Amino acid sequence: MNQNADTGNVFAIPDLWQKSALADFDDDATHLTAQVIQPLVCTGTLSDTSSPWNGLELRLPDLSSFTFGPLEDAEALEGSSVASSTESIEITQASAHDLWPVPTPFEDADSFGILRSWERFNDKSFGESRSVYISEQCTQGFDALLLSQADDGGHAIQSEALLAGLLQLGIGRESILYHYDQELRSFRPHIKGGRMCGYSLETFHSLSVALIEQGNSFRHLRSLTVKTQSSRGPIPALVAFGGEIFSILSSLETQIVLAASHISSLLQLQWLFVRPAHILACLNSLTTRIRWAKTDEDLISWVFEVFEEAEQEPLWLRQILSNILAAVSSSWREATAVWIGLRTDFFPGDQGRLPAFVGLEQEVTNEEKLEDATRNAHYFVPSGMPSFISEVDARSIFEIGQSLRLLRAHLPDHPLAKPTRSSPAEPPPLEWQFRWRDIEKISERAKKYEDDIREAIKAFNSPGMTDNVDKDVLGHARSEDPFRPISELQSKKYIQESIAIIERPLSAETLPPDGNTGMINTEEASEAELFDPPVSLLPSLSFQPFFATQARLVNRACLRLLVRDYDISAHFSLLYRYSFLGDGEFASRLSHALFDPDFNSAERHEGHPRTGASGLRLGYRDNWPPASSELRLALMGILTDSYMPTGYPERAALFREELPGGLSFAIREMSEEELQQCIDPNSIKALDFLRLQYRAPSPVNVIITPPSLTKYDALFKLLLRAHRMLFVVNQLSRDMASRTPCSVFQDPCCQRFRIEGHHFISALCTYFFESVSAHWEGLKGRMRNIATAIERDCVDSDESLPKLRDFHEHLLDRMMFTLLLRKRQAELMKLLEEIFSLVLRFASYIRTASSGHVQYALQESYNLFQKKTRVFMNVCRGLNERRGEGGSAGPALSDANANEAANDAIGSTLTLNGIPYYIPATPFVTVVALRSLGNTASAGALTPVTVIGGNAGNFSIHTNITAAFSFDDVWNEAFLGAILIPDGGALTESSANSSIVTVHLPIEGPGAIPPGPYFASASGALYRPYRLYSDIAGAFTQPLIPASNGTYAPLPAAIAGIQEPAIGVPSRLYYTVTASQPLAGVRLGVKDIYDIAGVKTSNGNRAWYGLYPAANTSAVPVQRLIDAGAVIVGKMKTSQFANGETATADWVDYHSPFNPRGDGYQDPSSSSSGPGAGAGSYPWLDLTLGSDTGGSIRGPSQVQGLFGNRPTHGLVDLTGVMPLAPQLDTAGFLTRDPNIWSAAAKALYGDLLIYSGYPKKLYTLGFPTSGTDDADSLLLSFLTKLEGFLSANTTALNLTTAWSSGKPASAPASLDELLNITYPILISKEQTMLVRDPFYAQYAAAHDGRRPFVNPAPLIRWAFGDSYPASALTEAIKNKTIFQEWWSTDVQRNDSSTCSDSLVLYAAGADPVYRNEYSGPPRVPYGFGLSRISVFAEVPDFVVPSVVGQAAYNSTITLHEEFLPVTVDIMAAKGCDGVLFKLVQDLQAAGIVATSLTGQTITGGEILLRG
Repeated sequence: MNQNADTGNVFAIPDLWQKSALADFDDDATHLTAQVIQPLVCTGTLSDTSSPWNGLELRLPDLSSFTFGPLEDAEALEGSSVASSTESIEITQASAHDLWPVPTPFEDADSFGILRSWERFNDKSFGESRSVYISEQCTQGFDALLLSQADDGGHAIQSEALLAGLLQLGIGRESILYHYDQELRSFRPHIKGGRMCGYSLETFHSLSVALIEQGNSFRHLRSLTVKTQSSRGPIPALVAFGGEIFSILSSLETQIVLAASHISSLLQLQWLFVRPAHILACLNSLTTRIRWAKTDEDLISWVFEVFEEAEQEPLWLRQILSNILAAVSSSWREATAVWIGLRTDFFPGDQGRLPAFVGLEQEVTNEEKLEDATRNAHYFVPSGMPSFISEVDARSIFEIGQSLRLLRAHLPDHPLAKPTRSSPAEPPPLEWQFRWRDIEKISERAKKYEDDIREAIKAFNSPGMTDNVDKDVLGHARSEDPFRPISELQSKKYIQESIAIIERPLSAETLPPDGNTGMINTEEASEAELFDPPVSLLPSLSFQPFFATQARLVNRACLRLLVRDYDISAHFSLLYRYSFLGDGEFASRLSHALFDPDFNSAERHEGHPRTGASGLRLGYRDNWPPASSELRLALMGILTDSYMPTGYPERAALFREELPGGLSFAIREMSEEELQQCIDPNSIKALDFLRLQYRAPSPVNVIITPPSLTKYDALFKLLLRAHRMLFVVNQLSRDMASRTPCSVFQDPCCQRFRIEGHHFISALCTYFFESVSAHWEGLKGRMRNIATAIERDCVDSDESLPKLRDFHEHLLDRMMFTLLLRKRQAELMKLLEEIFSLVLRFASYIRTASSGHVQYALQESYNLFQKKTRVFMNVCRGLNERRGEGGSAGPALSDANANEAANDAIGSTLTLNGIPYYIPATPFVTVVALRSLGNTASAGALTPVTVIGGNAGNFSIHTNITAAFSFDDVWNEAFLGAILIPDGGALTESSANSSIVTVHLPIEGPGAIPPGPYFASASGALYRPYRLYSDIAGAFTQPLIPASNGTYAPLPAAIAGIQEPAIGVPSRLYYTVTASQPLAGVRLGVKDIYDIAGVKTSNGNRAWYGLYPAANTSAVPVQRLIDAGAVIVGKMKTSQFANGETATADWVDYHSPFNPRGDGYQDPSSSSSGPGAGAGSYPWLDLTLGSDTGGSIRGPSQVQGLFGNRPTHGLVDLTGVMPLAPQLDTAGFLTRDPNIWSAAAKALYGDLLIYSGYPKKLYTLGFPTSGTDDADSLLLSFLTKLEGFLSANTTALNLTTAWSSGKPASAPASLDELLNITYPILISKEQTMLVRDPFYAQYAAAHDGRRPFVNPAPLIRWAFGDSYPASALTEAIKNKTIFQEWWSTDVQRNDSSTCSDSLVLYAAGADPVYRNEYSGPPRVPYGFGLSRISVFAEVPDFVVPSVVGQAAYNSTITLHEEFLPVTVDIMAAKGCDGVLFKLVQDLQAAGIVATSLTGQTITGGEILLRG
């Protein structure tokens, strides 16, 4: 083909009729189109004068007079405004071709083209001519074309029949065109090569293959449902799965058939099956996965995983999967609801089908009564829980049901144990919720259910309701048979209530929604439906409120049952008194009965009756162990007499019935080897056969379990040994004095052995018994707290029977460890037994030494005793040190005289005048002249000194020191022990006060020392002290001090007796403000998202803090402030990753700081929570650096009455700062002083534009119109003062109206529509990309693929961002830009004389937000509000407090009237920050604005919350 040939312009009329230059056939060739399409016959020309129509004038009618209807007379057309007949139209003919030939009069009139005229319009014989274009030919033309190209063009089938067959094929049905081949398991066509008219065989084949696959999927899924229903014993979830699949297929088939009535082409049919194909593919994938499921839980877990994977799929597919999940989990939800008591529609005594996570076993409960030897016990089966339930939640669910069955067994009429749904509060069902609007209702339903149940419980617990509970001999409620048959009356009542429930009419709310719609139609989901919660959070959001509510209710009821009805504290006391020998009378009587040689023997001797008190006299007899009768006689009455002293009338009943829990002495089951070790009366194991027997009654045995009783027994055995050893060493002196004197007793070795043995045993036993008592106090304290909480009906939500049981078990474990009874301490206990044995053999030797026939190596035994005790002590000391308890507390700190503490490598702390100080390890400077101070203090001591600056001259203590230094909080008069004055100067009071030491120092040069307080050593070293303050507000993450090379390090100091961290601040006297350092000495706290050289950053996340090393350089904003002279005192708390969080509810990794204002328990706002709380609490903190993306500086400033600014976006480089959204992130300050605020702004942002005048136009947003309360009155008063100061006019700005009148044409109708998701998209998309993804990857690489913990708020936002495509970020930036441009052109413009043509004011609310009130789960920050204006418009937004004052409210915390700040936000045009800073300073000078103070209010006052 000629590449240079002119192809012509196919869109130009002259070229359109020519042959294409690309045609590959000659003009004479007979082309395909010539065979099929006949050419048009059109001859003649319009200009032919011989034409019969040549004289006809075709003129358009006059439009002004034209009407539809019959044609008028020709004369009526004479008035037409068109050209007359005398005007001719010149027709230029084409140079090569005549485009519009017409027939001549000599030709047959039928041989030329049909004239298009009104007369021919109604001609029924009229027919369209054939087009010259193939694409405009009918299907016959295309079929002819196909036949000419190939031998096998296929067989054309009638369209209607073929479409019907394809439709049946797509839904898996056979038809006359397609049948199902059982061998191939696939549909096959009856007509080979069949196709539709107008479609090639290849095109039709590709569609038919796709429909065959869909038909096969339909048929496969139908057969699966049939197999599921017909198979024997399938798992319930599989049956539900099959039923739901059948429902989906039926709905899908119905919708396809209904929609097919409008199908007339293959394209329509293909589009009809787009969604069904997607659905069938998903269902096939799902069935493939679940075929290996063996249990309900496996299947549910698989379905949930598929649902989670489909989170990015269209809404209609997610709806189908959600219906499947709801269906397959119905049996699990029902069983779980029954287990935890949210469904109680079963008869008492009928256990029903236990959930898979509950196992049932039999355990021995009574060893004496064979008919009651076993009971059913439930145990937890972790594998029986679906994978989407966390291990903690799964354990909690099991424990709820376990506790509930205990409650039902002992209080069957309790509201929580009701057998029907007619209980006072109908339990809410456990249902999946997939929409935010439905999830928000869950908390409300759970709260209502809890309130109703608590009211019913309160009525149930009222006096007289439980008086019929049977009591045992202790006065405790006796348990009843949980499976007793119900009465006929109860049965009838249950049936009637059930009938009433069944006959209850269904409301619209109770009717289940049709979740299988939308599988064919193409309606788009509403905006609210698009923002569904993340699938991973659905189990928690749907079920957790009910689980938590039921757990609180059941736990409270069970604790009340144990504490009030069964007095479990009495059982604990019983065990302590006897198992731990804590009862003095019992321990004394038992010791005497077992060991006292003065007691008569209880041994039976023929002919010698037993008289008086009898005892076993262990150690003073040869035969051992005693007979059972002798043992019973010696121990008889010890337990009963000590339990109920003589004289109590109840004592007689104790002899007829057993003691609580069957408390008695018993013989321990022992092996033959162990019994042999008991035979020797001088063995330490001689009494190991004796034990205390106790069986905890139900329900006490839920806490005092058999494993715990085993530990009680082990402790009793050891403590009994300890009592024996105490008795033996105390008896040594008596034995030596009562025996016949012999030389052995005078042996120094014997005396040392007795004394050292007594000392070792006494000290060890004291340790044993005091440790047991100390640990037991913890249990007593907890039981007192529980009893008090029950009395006040305010039981902690975290308190439950399992937690109390675990606490009890852990307490016993700690006792076992303390008393060396753990397995890993077996070698140490063996060593202790050897020491006991040495003492016992020594005691036996003393008792028999006077006979002179005893062979005993005294010196060798004593040496061995010393050696073993030394080894024992060294091992114990090593164990203690490894546990972190053996290190000394360090050297004592100094008293008011400031004696030096050891100044080691990390510095030291000391107290001066009652004020704590930290002394760094490195001196500020060493001055030879200071060595003269060495004569005033002991070696190594530090002397407090004061340095006076200035020129040489006379100095007065009062004038130059006391008065001049009084503003400094680090210096105090105790530093006047020595005064360092400039060389050549003199102290006027030195002669009057000879105790003051003066030292002369160089005035200037390298040796010049800034004035202020110091500590001096005898070697001449001068140290700068840091005063220590307690972080009572919890505002800091870590305190900092300067280190070397411009870096910082954590402060290694604490204040004794204070639980909060200590913050160290240097003296302000060290610093002098200069032009280059305008912030010299300003104490700065930095939000913990800014890097500081030498310090680790946490971003509010512990995993982040542990993963990354300390920063090498400081963030740009931080370094600018350091260069300006600011003194960093610490990093301050931020909500996690700077996302908004609510105090108490959302702060998990770190505790939220405390807002000092009002009652001290108001939310501090976020994310700059630490900077806000610190600036509002501490007068020693001057300035804090925060960040503002969506309000993180302004929120804390508003609620704590501070000056805070969100600057013009982009005013400072944020390198080294954790990003939230770079398009929105800014750095700003929170402070109390406008002057410091302005100076810091110049240091951070550079020189700001200052204008001589201020805008004369004010706009208000959301301002009150009348002073209905304190806050409104204050706001209006400020507005009046501001108007007067600026001589300005105020207009209430209506954003809705302004937007409607000035918005871009293509923009949405409302700002809410434009910006509803702009902010959450920006912060979530940007932070997931910039922070989360690299963090997750690096953490996984460092921790074997694990994922770090992240608080709920960031997770919710990140998940929201993941649910949107990447294009959403571009759209969000576009919407932000639209708003920004509109604001800067229509609302707030830049002005050449005032920078901003107006100021916009809005007010923040002064309503209390209590931190002890739990809100719902964190939410995505949708919407547009006043605080978002500056965010999207990039304009400065300043918070101004004190400008209006504070409003009163009645605190629910203090039950007293308190006050909260009322603040105003002022916005200017972009880049006009300097105008606002200057305005605030001028307002302060005019008395309209004042410096805020720290404390309870912005005018000062004690902070109610104190550490």
